[in-house]
Amino acid sequence: MKLIISALLYLVLTFFKKLPAMLIALKTQTLTTIFEVVNIYDLLVWRSQFLLASTFMERQKLLDSKLKTNVETATHYVCDNEGKIWYAKLFTKDFKKLFKSIKDTKIDEGLVLKDPDGKLQSCRTITENTGWQVKCRHKHKNYAF
Repeated sequence: MKLIISALLYLVLTFFKKLPAMLIALKTQTLTTIFEVVNIYDLLVWRSQFLLASTFMERQKLLDSKLKTNVETATHYVCDNEGKIWYAKLFTKDFKKLFKSIKDTKIDEGLVLKDPDGKLQSCRTITENTGWQVKCRHKHKNYAF
């Protein structure tokens, strides 16, 4: 597992500078160090099988069993020795307080709220899985919503 993650990280850092799974704040391009981090939020494929029709919480439990570590920050778990692979923490309460606690909107734009029972659909288009999640952003000049 570690070898696969290390290979993925190498490919990401070598050939890509942005991933859909990374922080939505990357669109502001204010932090160069954040580009060196793979931030994992969800799992779409497991053992060569798409996890279509699985719920968000089912996929999170699988990720927890594989990635959750004792090395943690306020927002994520660190999954490798170099600190380059992060696994996002889930928050299940106090959303308003959490949203207001964001101090630097250049780093963290806001929250993404997801229905725990939301089922993964095909990922052919960017809008196919928007029905069970919503972005709550702080106001920013780069976004019209």
